[in-house]
This record gives sequence, C-alpha cells and structure tokens, in this order.
Amino acid sequence: MGNWFIKSDQNTVACDVCETIAADNHCNTCLFNLCRDCVHDHSKNRLSKRQKYEHDIVPFTQKKAMVRSPVCQKHKFMRCIRLCNQCKIPVCKDCGLTGDHQSHKTVNLSSYINDRYHEINKHNDNLESTVIPEFKQNISRIENAISDTTAAFDELNKSIQKHRENCHRKIDDIFDRYQNEADDSRTEDISALHSYLSNDNACLKQSCVILQRNKDILNSADINDVVNYRHREAANTSEFEIELPTFDTKPVDWKKLYFELGYLKVSDKPKLIRSVPTPMVPTIACTLPRDQFWVCGQDNIIARINMNGEVLETVDLPISEHANDISITNNGELIFTEGKPGKVIIIKEGRRKTFIDIGSQWHPSGLHCTKSGDILVTMSDDSYENHKIVRYRDGLAVQEIQNYYNGNPLFHPGLGILFVTENNNEDICVSDTNGCVIIVLNQFGNFKFDYDTTRALYDCPELTTFKPGAIVTNNKCEMLFTVQNFIFVLDHNGHFVQCIDNCNLTMASALCLDYTERICVGEFDKTNLKIIKYR
Repeated sequence: MGNWFIKSDQNTVACDVCETIAADNHCNTCLFNLCRDCVHDHSKNRLSKRQKYEHDIVPFTQKKAMVRSPVCQKHKFMRCIRLCNQCKIPVCKDCGLTGDHQSHKTVNLSSYINDRYHEINKHNDNLESTVIPEFKQNISRIENAISDTTAAFDELNKSIQKHRENCHRKIDDIFDRYQNEADDSRTEDISALHSYLSNDNACLKQSCVILQRNKDILNSADINDVVNYRHREAANTSEFEIELPTFDTKPVDWKKLYFELGYLKVSDKPKLIRSVPTPMVPTIACTLPRDQFWVCGQDNIIARINMNGEVLETVDLPISEHANDISITNNGELIFTEGKPGKVIIIKEGRRKTFIDIGSQWHPSGLHCTKSGDILVTMSDDSYENHKIVRYRDGLAVQEIQNYYNGNPLFHPGLGILFVTENNNEDICVSDTNGCVIIVLNQFGNFKFDYDTTRALYDCPELTTFKPGAIVTNNKCEMLFTVQNFIFVLDHNGHFVQCIDNCNLTMASALCLDYTERICVGEFDKTNLKIIKYR
C-alpha cells in the first residue's frame, strides 16, 4: 500500500496531486501537500456539496504539525478516516458508505492508531521499567555467582591439595578420584551458570532489539509498521540455584583409606540444572532423543525444540483446537489427541493423518505409547460422566478399562483429563484430575491401589490441597506426578519416596523425563521447561 500514514514533519515531500514535483504548499483542511502548479486546481475543488468554506492553503513551512491519514486509493481526493476491521486497510467515508467495505465493520482510524501507539508505549514502559532491569539484575547475580563459585572451587582445590600432601604418595590415586569428582561438579555448575548467563544476555539483547524496534515504529512514517505490529512477550529471567561445595576431612585410618581421607560434600537435594525457553507456556511435553522435546500449550501449535529452546519443527492445529495430550510412538512419530473429533492424530513425514478413529461418541484426552507399542487412550463421553481407558493395538481396540470388579466406575466424572502412563512392571498408572487421586491398575486393568488426598497431606504437610496433574514413571518403577508447586515421587507399591519442593516451581504443568532420567517440567505462567536433577 505504500507509506499511507505519514508524520507531517518531513523536510521534502512530493505533491499529493501530481506526485512528481516537490510540494511547497500545504492544505491544512485536506492535509494535502501541493506544488505551485496544483494549488489553483485544488483550491477550486469544494470539500463537499454541503461545505462551502475555503481550503486553508499555506506555505509548506507553515503547515500544521499533525499525523495525516492516507489518500484513498479509490477516491483520489478523499482522505481515509476509518479502518476496515475485516480487510485491515484504511478507507475513506465513501468506501465505508457505498464502496467495497459497505458491509464491513470499521473503526475510527485516528482512534485505532492512538490505541496502537498506547499499546506500543505500554510495552516499551514494561520493557524499560521491568523486563530489562530484571535481566540486568539477574545477569549481575549470575556473574557474581560465577565469581563466588569459581573462588569456592579454587578454595576446594587448595584444601584437597593440602590434605593430599599430608598423605604423600600412598594416596595419590585416591586423591585423583576426589579431584575428578570436584572437577566434574565444577564443570557442571559453571556450565549451568554460563548457560544462564548466555540465555539472559541473549534475552537482554532481544529485549533491547524489541524496544528499539518499537521506538522505530513510533517514529516511523509508515503506518504499516503500526498495523502489522505484533506484541512479543519477553522471556523470563533464568532461575538458578548453586550450592557451593566444601571439602570435609577426617583422621586417617589406612584400612579404610578411601572413605576416611575425606569426601566431596555435594548436596543430595534435587537441583535445577537449567531452564529451556519454549515458544509458549507448556502444559504438555514429551522427550525425544538428542535432548529434544515436543511441547504444546493452550494455543493451536505443537513445537519440537532443542535444549537451547530453538524451534526445530511445528505442527499447526485447527483454529480453536489444542492438543489434550501428546506422545511418541516407538518409531519416534508424534501422536496427539484433540478431544472433540474423536481421533488420535499422527504426524507422518510432516503430514497429519488419522492414527486411531475412536468414534464420535467418545472424546479422547490422555495418551501414552507403551513399551510394547500399544497405545493407551483415556476418553470421556459427551456428558463427561463416564471415563475409560482403551488399549489399541494396530489401530484396533483390544482392552477397555472402566469399572471395578463390582461394576462401580473406576474414574470420577468431570471435565478434567485422565493422564495415563505405563510403568516398567506393566502397571497402568492414572492421574485422575477429576477425583484428585492416583490410581494404579495391573496390565489386565484390575485395581491394585490408589493414592489420595489423605495420604498426600500426611506425606507432605506443606501441601494444602491435593490436585495431581501429569504423571510419568522412571526406570526404577517409581511414579512421578505434579501437584501444584510440588513433584511427588512414589515407589511401585504406592509408598511415598520424596516430594520435590526446592526448585521454585509455580503450578507445575507439563512433565516428562529426559533420556538421563532428569525431570523436565513446565509451569502454568512461564514460557520455559525446567530441567531438574533429582538423583
């Protein structure tokens, strides 16, 4: 469309009528720039049949400083005063009354532009007052942490070396082992801190670029930049926690040399390793080889990302739809449920295909691919009163799980999802978000035990309510599931193992384990996945 919205403080502009000669006059009435030859013809044109007053034509240097709307492409001597909501282009009065946009909803162009300016200024204020200062502050904290950690490890090495000299040559090989443990821990911690530093530096740079871009838009002569402006959420600052090690020494007992000389004191608490940026607030995630993930949220996109947060592939969903759950087949292909259509979808060679046709009367929600290749799908009927789990093999239903032995329903009614996974012992583990209970069944669908609010509040007194979410299992047959700001760990018999509560989680949502058994967890208000080492 060209530069159709121009701030009238330019030094040299072309005549709006002939568009060839530089304008040396300006009509303040029509907001037209005019050359000397076009002034006469323009002054003879009446503004309308009802308006008889003269054009206010002044030398160009005396023109009123204001933002002027574009000339209508269809009606040459008309200025655009409205914006067509449907076409997203400015239109004049005649276009809105009798032209192509007669049936379209329009808004006042000046008000629309002012609203966009206000939105950009509001975004800039947030960047300047909150986002950028937070990144600067966090970067300073990370730099200080790097300095303190480096100094602490230097002291650690000195302590190790001093004790090594006291024990002489007999224990050199043992001290080498200590040194290796210290170096490994040092590398991991410094690497994590550098990762946070790199991430925050990149986010700071990006925020500054966004700020400059927004300022350029505000100063731009091209209103296309304003109309096409899309607000981009700033990334969150990195959260990190480094516990500095110490080296404890003991009197030497040569018969128990290795254990008595000392040990590297490292916390056995779960530790936040890093945060992986995501293109949305992740509510569901699953792990791929080579440190990659599939993630999705409450919008209509599923994204494959790497450990640096780079988007490697996306899958677009129909507008107004989002994935209820996602999983990976044993062939590494993405499958997901959308709920209403009654189908499980698979992505093959970049194409969307129906993997399992469930039928229109049941709406799929939770999803899991077992180690044997079967697909477990949880689903509900139209009333959301009845829920069940169906096992599919080669696209055919081979097992349905819905009731206890006595015929009573296993699962509670409600709109919530039944998250499902398979344990290494082939138990079927279900997180019933409607009933606020973890239910464990054997491979034949028979009830084994459950874990409810009473047991959870006893095992974790800090918990106020028990509302389990996503659930996964590890190679020890332990079950891990999210509960508000916590991650619970139970053994295969349902006995409490631990509650992870020291990684500043806020409403944990997406949950999976990577190929090294580290926890990958999302939060409902942040665009990242936290990687937690808990073993």
